[in-house]
Order: sequence, then C-alpha cells, then structure tokens
Amino acid sequence: MRDPARVRHRRGEAGLGAHRDLRHRARPRRPDRRARRRALRPVADRDHQRAPAPPSHLQAGRRLRPLRPQRPRPALGADRPGRRPRRGRGHRAAGARLARGGLSAAAAAPVALHVLVLAGGSGTRLWPLSRAALPKHLLPLGPGGTTLLRATVERLLPLGAEVRVVTVEAQAAACLAALEGTGLDERSLVAEPAPRGTGPALGLAVREVAAADPEAVVCSVHADHHVGDDAAYCAALWEAAGWAAATDGLATVGLVPRFAATGFGYVELGEAHAATGWRPPVSPPPPGLGATPTLPAHTALGFAEKPSLAAAEDYVAGGRHLWNLGLFAWSAAAFGRELRAAAPDVDDALAEVVELRTGGRATEAADRYRAIPSAAVEPLVLERGAPLSVVAAEFPWSDLGSWSDLLEARRAAGEGDAAGNVLGGDAVAAGARGCLVESRGGRTVALVGVEDLVVVDTGDAVLVVPAQQAQAVRDVVDLLRAGGRTELL
Repeated sequence: MRDPARVRHRRGEAGLGAHRDLRHRARPRRPDRRARRRALRPVADRDHQRAPAPPSHLQAGRRLRPLRPQRPRPALGADRPGRRPRRGRGHRAAGARLARGGLSAAAAAPVALHVLVLAGGSGTRLWPLSRAALPKHLLPLGPGGTTLLRATVERLLPLGAEVRVVTVEAQAAACLAALEGTGLDERSLVAEPAPRGTGPALGLAVREVAAADPEAVVCSVHADHHVGDDAAYCAALWEAAGWAAATDGLATVGLVPRFAATGFGYVELGEAHAATGWRPPVSPPPPGLGATPTLPAHTALGFAEKPSLAAAEDYVAGGRHLWNLGLFAWSAAAFGRELRAAAPDVDDALAEVVELRTGGRATEAADRYRAIPSAAVEPLVLERGAPLSVVAAEFPWSDLGSWSDLLEARRAAGEGDAAGNVLGGDAVAAGARGCLVESRGGRTVALVGVEDLVVVDTGDAVLVVPAQQAQAVRDVVDLLRAGGRTELL
C-alpha cells in the first residue's frame, strides 16, 4: 500500500512535516522517543492540519520565497508561452502554500531591492569632451568632479539596494575604475558583448538578477543624468518599486513637466491608484523611506516620443502627461513574463546567451547577442500592452543632452558666478555673461565681453557655440565622421 505521507510530499502538500515523517520511517526509533518528538512539533507539521492564518501584511499580497522549492522554477519568461497569466495568481498561490506550512513567514519578502544602472551609451552630444572611448557617464560632471556614473551609484545608497552596472564589454574596465571604493566590483557588472539598446540589455540583466533572487523587485536607472534632489529621487523610485511589487507588474517614474520640451518622451496618465493598494517593495523599509506612499500614482495609458512643439504644449496644458525619465521598476517575474509575451524571439535569444555563457562558450554567446536587433525597452516591452503604473514626481532633473543643459543644471546647483558664468578648469571671464567654459586642454581660456557662449577645450579640439544652438554640436560630429576624422570621435 502506498504511504499517504509520501504521496502528499511528492505533490508538494506536506511542507516540512513530510520531510521529518519520511526520515523517521527510514530510521525507526523507540515509540516513546518518537512520540515525545512529535509532541514538540508545530500542529501543521504534526498532523498536516491547517496552519494559523498568516499575518495581515502577508495576506495583502506579499510574494513569498519557499524554504525548499517543491519543484523546479520555470526559466524567466517561460511561464506559459503565449498566454498572459492572471495578475495576482502568484500571490494567491504563495498564500495557499503558507497555509499548508510549506513556507516561512521569515522568508516572506526580498531582503533587498535590486537596481540596474544603465551605463553603456556612447553619445556625442557633449563633444568634444565626450567621445566613443569616454562616454558621458564617465565624464567628471558630477558633484565635486566625480563621474556621473559614480554620482548615480552614490545617489542610490539610501535605498539599501543591491546595485549592478549594465555596460558594454569595451567600457567594463573604465566603469570599474570609476567605481573604485564604492564596494562594487566585477561581480556587480552585467556586460553586453555589444550595445543593443535598453531592451535587450535589461532583459539580460534581469535574467542575472532573477537567477540569484527569483522574487526580486528590480529598478532601472540611467547613469548619465543630473539630479538636484537625491532624497526626492530615491523616494520616487522607492514608491514605483512598491507599485511594481503590489501589482506584480511594471512601474515608472514620470516627472511633472516644467516646460513644453520636444526632446523628451512623455507618458500619459490614466486612472488614479488608491494609496491603500501600495506596499513597500522590501520590509522593513530602509531609514528615511516610508511604509506608505506620498506621491500620486496612476495607470499609464501610453508613451509619446519627442512630440512636436504644438503637441508638447498641449501635453503640458492638459496636465495629463509627464516626462518619461527612463526610471522603471518591476518584479523580475513580471518583466520576464511581459518580455516573453511581447518579444518571444528576443527572450529565446537571451536564454541562449545565458546558457552559452554558463557553459563557458563566451564567443558563441557574444555572437548570439550581437544578432539580437537593437531596441529600447519602451517599444520592445512597455508599449505592447503591459500593465504599467506611473508615479508622478517633482525634483530638479536633466538628461544633460546638450551643453546648454549642463549650463542650466550647474546654475541651478549654485555653481555660477554673479554674471551667470560657469567656469570649469583654467578659465577667466571679464565682462562676460551667461557663459559655460570647460578648459581641459592645459591652456587658459579667457572670455571678454561675450554672452551666452559655450567654450570647450580638450587639447585636440576646441568648440565655440552659442548656448541656444548647443544641440547643433551633433552636426559637427557628423561632418567629422564624414571626413574620416575618427581620431576626434
């Protein structure tokens, strides 16, 4: 006759008690000793009765981690290909397993938030300072002359997060050098063999996080942005992570627009979220971060990328659109599920890349990754109907997309002189107003009687441009590229 306890254990219905029952059957003991041990066990283990109801904060939907997984987890993104699971299904299943005694309340939530810092770009909008070999996030434009990458990592400290830097292999060594002393090392890097946009890069990085922590809540931020209020930035990211955890979905941070910008993307607001539906992404919250939300949150209806001036003015006047900062949060499982549903070919390719890397076949993995089409995460995943929450935030921010943006950000941080000049390096100004100077070529740059100019000296190149036309620097880069002047790029 089949042993009922063995059957229940095989089906994952007996929890820790079944392990003990099987051990005792394999090694019989004297009845009085066995009875005494059984009397000391919890009721749920002793007779497989219903365990006491979990605490209310666990019943509210906190994702739980098994002490001993009853069965192998499916690969990230492989949950029922082609079918979108109902939201909340995993939470109900976790609560049911807890009631059966198979989980521990102590393992109820992730112990840390995970943050992915995107640092793989090679933009030339700050030429001649930024080059292919010295991208913007490695420039010393942060507070006190630190790199923007280091400033970003240090900004995240209040979150108590486990940080990974997502970069390309060609920049890995430079990123590590910039992060010296932060506690991050090569194990904290996720290196793309070649740049393929934020979509595949995040897909690869989320897989690495999920392999170590399947229940992880993951945030994604950019390494090359200027932020004027670190506390407000972290609070907004924390609340977005909370909505991602509460909904088992995706979330983003939107910034209340200060003007009608045509160079930014926008996210449209839908129905407002009730604050009672939010929960902290990890428990207990780190010091300074709340157990209740303070910022308004909505469902997101869609994205608009770099609209016309007329459309941007309508967005600002209507009050239903926010700037899309590229700050995202999601559970690892939710991102994998949505990537699988939206782009199964990319998901399959990433699975192959990870398998090849794990097997020590780095060259084949790199070739497979290079074959993935480039795509941003918004069109690849977020604009394909994935449920998305958006947190409305307000803090000083700039993507530093031009020299004029850098001038404005530094003025806002109080770095300018009485005439509005911001002088970096060996520079002097007499009768000049509203100018930005970056002198890094070992020469003295002197301005006399000029206004609203950007002057950048790197030793092998000098840029002089009116601040209002700073976006046109890309035209110079195009001319140099067309002329074969790659040594300047």
